[in-house]
Amino acid sequence: MNVQRQLCISLALGSFLLVGSLPALAQKNNQSDVTGFIITTGDIVSGAFVPGRNGGFNPAAQVAIDRAAAALNGLLAKGAIAGIPQETQQALASILTETGNPTLAVTQFQNTLVAAGADSKLAAGFVKSLQGLTAGNVISPGKLVGAIEAYNALVNSGNGNFLQVAAPQLQAVKAALLQLAEALTKANSPKANARP
Repeated sequence: MNVQRQLCISLALGSFLLVGSLPALAQKNNQSDVTGFIITTGDIVSGAFVPGRNGGFNPAAQVAIDRAAAALNGLLAKGAIAGIPQETQQALASILTETGNPTLAVTQFQNTLVAAGADSKLAAGFVKSLQGLTAGNVISPGKLVGAIEAYNALVNSGNGNFLQVAAPQLQAVKAALLQLAEALTKANSPKANARP
């Protein structure tokens, strides 16, 4: 249970930092802040509007997270993240980048989660949220928030046995999401935003 709480707290912090990195839209002449997309309930994530790529991260955060995606893709393809089986890392790389045989990787990843005790609908939604997340080494803010929320929902719904049996898959995804969240943290730190 402590592992579950730690995972959720870590990713909740990442979600908070992600939403905090989105640029604010200023009001002009008493007009609405919304100058692009029309907000619907499907566009709201934890009370914060998450626009598409064109209204996404501030430029420094976008560059940082895209670089982190490129580094992550390289690490996963090589199976270079310590403590996680190489096959698991390569399957996740295929899912995140939609390269290799992503259909097979998605099926295997999802089946492993369900066999470990995950709800099949949550597992399917979770794996779907990961598909193409780092494709082309470009991260969409809305897609990243969706992946973090799907991970948290899956972990929160699992029991101790599920968390132990599905540990390699969950650890691989946790490592990936934390690496992306860390890039945002560094890009949004006061030191990174200091002007020369």
